[in-house]
Amino acid sequence: MGPPDSCVQVASLPIDDSFGQDVLVHNLAFDPEGEHLVATTGRNGTVQAWLCQSWEWVWEHDYGGGNAGALWTSIDDRSERVWVWGMTDHTPAGIDLATGRVVVDLAGRDLGMFAPSPDGRTIAARHLSALVVLETDGRARIERIDLGDLGAVVSHSDGGVSGDERALPHVFVRDGDSLVRADDFVMSRAGEER
Repeated sequence: MGPPDSCVQVASLPIDDSFGQDVLVHNLAFDPEGEHLVATTGRNGTVQAWLCQSWEWVWEHDYGGGNAGALWTSIDDRSERVWVWGMTDHTPAGIDLATGRVVVDLAGRDLGMFAPSPDGRTIAARHLSALVVLETDGRARIERIDLGDLGAVVSHSDGGVSGDERALPHVFVRDGDSLVRADDFVMSRAGEER
């Protein structure tokens, strides 16, 4: 069974492993201008890019394979980066769309599911059960956003905490080396400012 009649195969892209076997493509993404197509594989742990006009292969970033987990991408056309996550905790990175070089290494930070902002200045990412907002160079703009049925609690990179009053008692935040309820943290900081 092949593709529906309405589909047209425009190119057969050479994605194979070192044994000449086809590999499973986990994710495909075009950049917004349609100049590049980026594909990721899981078993082989590669991210590859082609120029769409000529279907010329441009680059490959190899994570070393050996893991059946998927690699995923999100393309940020403003910073011209391919945000990659999946496979392992050592995978997350911002890769230059033109060259395939890693320009932002986010390994070891338990990040995934990158979503670039429309203005290209920040990216949101999943961090364990919460969200973080990063500058496109990897610095944290917002350390953590905990989302729940009662609202959001935001831990800012300057150490502050804000959020929906209903949600604050249900979220724990860092206060030095300790974890405290967000509402207690906010109250103690308000007391210090007086």
